[in-house]
Amino acid sequence: MSFITFGEILMRLSTPNHQTFNQAQSFDTYYGGAEMNVAIGLSGLGIDTAMISAVPNNDLGNQIIQNLKWYNVDTKHVSQAEGRLGLYFTESGYAQRAHRFIYDRQMSTFSQFYHRDDDIEVILKGHDWFHITGITAGLNNELLQFLKKAVKVAKKLGLFVSCDLNFRAALWDFETARKEMSDILYDVDLVFGYEPIALPDIEGHDQKDGLDRMADIEEIQPYLEQIHDKYNIKYIAFVQRKIFSHKRNRLQGFLST
Repeated sequence: MSFITFGEILMRLSTPNHQTFNQAQSFDTYYGGAEMNVAIGLSGLGIDTAMISAVPNNDLGNQIIQNLKWYNVDTKHVSQAEGRLGLYFTESGYAQRAHRFIYDRQMSTFSQFYHRDDDIEVILKGHDWFHITGITAGLNNELLQFLKKAVKVAKKLGLFVSCDLNFRAALWDFETARKEMSDILYDVDLVFGYEPIALPDIEGHDQKDGLDRMADIEEIQPYLEQIHDKYNIKYIAFVQRKIFSHKRNRLQGFLST
């Protein structure tokens, strides 16, 4: 199987030793991003993986490409261009204090990806699985439209398409995300999560509004069945996370077919 994903690669700057942003005098640096993490994880399982992305034409961009190559991720479609690298800062949680994030990714090299004239059909040919996330869709409208086109092309070519909804309130509002991500789902085989997905009742109100995120699967299942039918989605997977402290979480996974 050959897997390819499309998304932004960021530099993460994390406070050391559980310090707050106000306390920190230095930051630990890492490279990452939702799509990159998936590609590296699957590569570690022996799956051929590749990324479509864009990084700056400087030492930081060079380092990212070398890092991907180290993990055997194909970088043929990770281009370099003038511009800046997207950043995000993390404040490590401690005890009952939650993690905090600050994003600084406006006008990054990747956010201008839509200016390129890459033939997405040529890129996707030869691959079996195409993976996207709602993070990329929420960056700007041009990338959203490019992503919609890419998903349709992937479907036409017979690729298996997966989408991690991955809503980020810092990028766009929930109702916009619900509308736009729902439009994409008609060409998706596997979706991670069930929000933001539009499931309106006869009065136009979403049936899931007010549903507890930790609701029992028996309560959630009727909504999942409607999503399967409405969008013709083969699989819905999601995880419920119960947070007890910054070090102790309980995860419970579900798969609906």
